[in-house]
Amino acid sequence: MKKFFLMVVAAMMATMSVNAQEKGDFAVGIHGGPTFNHIKFLGESENFTRYSFGIFGQYNLSNHWRMELAAEYSPKKDDVKFWQTGLDFHYIINVSDNFKIYPLAGFAVQFIPSYTTIDDSKNSHIEMTVESSADFGVEFGLGLQCNLGSNYFISGEYKFQPGFFGDSHNIMLGIGYRF
Repeated sequence: MKKFFLMVVAAMMATMSVNAQEKGDFAVGIHGGPTFNHIKFLGESENFTRYSFGIFGQYNLSNHWRMELAAEYSPKKDDVKFWQTGLDFHYIINVSDNFKIYPLAGFAVQFIPSYTTIDDSKNSHIEMTVESSADFGVEFGLGLQCNLGSNYFISGEYKFQPGFFGDSHNIMLGIGYRF
């Protein structure tokens, strides 16, 4: 975290160009980071951490509003993998020419393919196959963006996603290119 903060400060000091966000700007990028999940299903509760990576696309609706479509993939861990996609709306607050803060809100969908789980607790061995499922919900969060020159930027986001089957907390770091 210290290295990331130092990189953000160095990038802000090194960047001399003025970068105003304007209506119609489009950006794409990649991001990744940890996802902390709390799943509740049929009276059972479980916490687990995954690492996800993905892509995003942003379109500026005005000088302060933009929408983002993002997709993340969490590779297989403990026989479970999942895809997640979301559509968010960001309200951009310009702290300086090159640094922005944005609260965000939107919708998220998580897809979990079928998997088999084994429970060896309580002196019993239970093997259960769970069919493919999807969890729909909203997401709220906060993001930071630092422009690196006229086209590149780095960002960090926290998203809270309360879903029907559980809650998810996502922290994503990303790099993007603005057209």
